[in-house]
Amino acid sequence: MRRLVGLAVAVSLCLCSCAVNQDEFPDIEYTSGSDVTSATEASSSAVATDPVIDITLALPYSDSTVDLLLRMYYAKKTDQFPEDQTGSDINLDYLSAIDLPWAVNTIQISSEGVGADTISSWASEGNMPDIMLVNDISSAFSTGEIALLDDYLYTLPINDAVNVNSLSSCYEEGHIAGLPAYLSVMVLVGNSAYIPESGVLPYRSTVTEFTSYLSSISSAYEGVVPFADPYELMPYMPSAFNYDSPMSYMMLSEYEAVPSSVGTVLSSELSFVESLYDMYPYEVPTGDIRLSGNAAMWLTSSGKIKMWSDYYSSDIYLSLLPTSSSDSPIVPMANVYPLCVSATSSDVSFSSDLAYFLCFDPDALMLIYRLEPMTGYFPSVSTPSVWDQMYLSSENGAFEMLFEDVMDDMVVCPNGEDPAYIAVNSYLSSYFSGDAGEEEFDMGGCLP
Repeated sequence: MRRLVGLAVAVSLCLCSCAVNQDEFPDIEYTSGSDVTSATEASSSAVATDPVIDITLALPYSDSTVDLLLRMYYAKKTDQFPEDQTGSDINLDYLSAIDLPWAVNTIQISSEGVGADTISSWASEGNMPDIMLVNDISSAFSTGEIALLDDYLYTLPINDAVNVNSLSSCYEEGHIAGLPAYLSVMVLVGNSAYIPESGVLPYRSTVTEFTSYLSSISSAYEGVVPFADPYELMPYMPSAFNYDSPMSYMMLSEYEAVPSSVGTVLSSELSFVESLYDMYPYEVPTGDIRLSGNAAMWLTSSGKIKMWSDYYSSDIYLSLLPTSSSDSPIVPMANVYPLCVSATSSDVSFSSDLAYFLCFDPDALMLIYRLEPMTGYFPSVSTPSVWDQMYLSSENGAFEMLFEDVMDDMVVCPNGEDPAYIAVNSYLSSYFSGDAGEEEFDMGGCLP
């Protein structure tokens, strides 16, 4: 029997930009209820406030997929969805034949969502979509164009399959500002042209094994950079130097709480990153060495795996971030991509309910993974059927499978538009390039 918790209960979660694990949040009391197989079936019965509604969605999915999702949503609301079928096997012709009482407009956007500038531009032009995928919810919220959803979603149940950390990251000032559509995690990519005689790096490695592997590449391939821009690893690897105990992105949460608490881990991380720079060849090629083929390995978001695979004609391999011990649990360093509702939506209640469906309904998610190129993007729910569909549709299913049972322990990291991400990357880049002109590392310089 699944446990249910209303969003009104979840609103009490205490947020920070870098959630470490569920221990940081207050205990949530789940109320007992019947087994929930569909988020939509548990939501309100009203389809829309008005008999005819014009809705615009800014999503990374094709027009045909959005159209089928809306028809599935309507079919479930009107008892037209076959009980013996799911999003993985529903007949698409059947869905296509269902008439919609709404006019649906789509804006296809990047899989990483839109930024605050795009949202502000839409608002000034009077072209705000009703629902949009955003890159950074704090930046989106700061535009004043995002609706707070507490009053619209408080009656909808969140079953225990929803990842608590991903949901918590969608709160702003104690209110629901969005819902987690999906996640990505930080991983390592390797160029298969530069594999030492000892063999390819396995999916899991310790810091010692990883460093030794890169050293072997340095010895075997003259002029090749073993790891491109090692400074990029620092924000995502504090845990590896803390006996694999989860720590926040760049230890910002720990530093802000007790500055002296990060000294030992920081010193170890600095030594590690500097050792990777010491492996650089005497003459480093100019330009982006990831694109020129002069780098053996680099850090990337799992959402970019397909991009790198296409660029290198699938001649790449993947690995997890190294850990202190090979026996330690994996701690995913994750980015959350939220769906938000426009404050100017003609029917915020309807848009909120639809966003809830797109994020949490298992059939909707199965349909998305069935039809869309979602390599490296993970659902915000742990529902087995959704993950199974993801594996079936991905060329990297075996790698993605490593994360299914550990997402509850993920550390939520800032996305590209987050001030924390910008400040950290700017400082680290300047420090390791020597542009900052500083002899000692200043953690305060990483603060936004």
